Amino acid sequence: MYFTRGIIDESAKIAAQVTEAVRGIKPKRLIFVASGTSYNAALAVRYFMEKVTHLPVSVVPAYNFTNYESIHESTDLIFAISQEGESTNTIDAITKAQEYHIPVVSVTENLYNKKRNTIAQMGNYVLDILCGKEEVGPKTKGYVATVLTLQMAALEISRKTAQLSEVEYERLKKEARDTVENLPQVIDASIEWFHANERDLAKAESSIVVGYGANFATAIEGGLKALETVRYPFLSFEVEEFLHGPLAMVRSNVYSFFISPESRGYERINPLYTTMQVQNKHCYSIGSQKGAIDDKRILSSEHFMNYEGFTVLEYIVPMQVLAYFMYKAKDQELYIREYPKTKDVLKTKTENFR
Repeated sequence: MYFTRGIIDESAKIAAQVTEAVRGIKPKRLIFVASGTSYNAALAVRYFMEKVTHLPVSVVPAYNFTNYESIHESTDLIFAISQEGESTNTIDAITKAQEYHIPVVSVTENLYNKKRNTIAQMGNYVLDILCGKEEVGPKTKGYVATVLTLQMAALEISRKTAQLSEVEYERLKKEARDTVENLPQVIDASIEWFHANERDLAKAESSIVVGYGANFATAIEGGLKALETVRYPFLSFEVEEFLHGPLAMVRSNVYSFFISPESRGYERINPLYTTMQVQNKHCYSIGSQKGAIDDKRILSSEHFMNYEGFTVLEYIVPMQVLAYFMYKAKDQELYIREYPKTKDVLKTKTENFR
């Protein structure tokens, strides 16, 4: 996770174009457009961005933005997010924004193949996520880098526009730094947690992931990483929506993973977990559960820093570890597709993508 320190230490430089854009444009509303893992990263950052910048933020799938979204007159700035910068849907979204003369911040790994990728060339401003190229399809490093870069951009914007005091700015930077410096411990604890439960987890063929607040995005991204690698269903839910129907399908052979930092929403997921745990032996928790049977299925909160604004950076790690080790335990072949012809008839990347 060496790149995360650079994002924090160099945040003013990395976000310079964006902060100057916001100071000049004085936007009333921001829109994040993205697809896949980049979309999930945008969801994870939304509440943090709103809280520190005092600007409303909408997160819209890139395809929906292009084909369905109405352009509101208060939309002054769009963040188009694509790790490799070659997502066809995100490129189309930028084209639509340009037709309406709305400035675009391209959030991307800018040095793809040592040249500016497509969305970096198209945007008015570039926010570089500095993670380098990931060779595998399921993105993990890029997700963390995108979340952290957008969070640091939010801090720099708020500092420049006097929405944050210097004391508050430094406090949040320290919390971010403490969080990323603790990630190796989270990784080690997550690996130990998986291996303690490996015999059971290797049998999973149907799973649900439940989260709340910003960590609903963690549940979505964690489920996505697992189904991309394990190749079995992982359904993700916000805790209240899970209670409104989906709970009924959790039978004895369904595995449940609860993303449980102690923030608003914990008061709902905690009794849910403690109730389900005694009825279903396949209930797992990422985060401690008060009043629950304290067994190996629970990954204790003591391994995390638990700063509310930055839990999205650390609670995703156990799901990424889970996805990798479940894939290995099931001996899946990552590069064999069930439907290989779909990528030829339904393009999601430009020809520049390799």
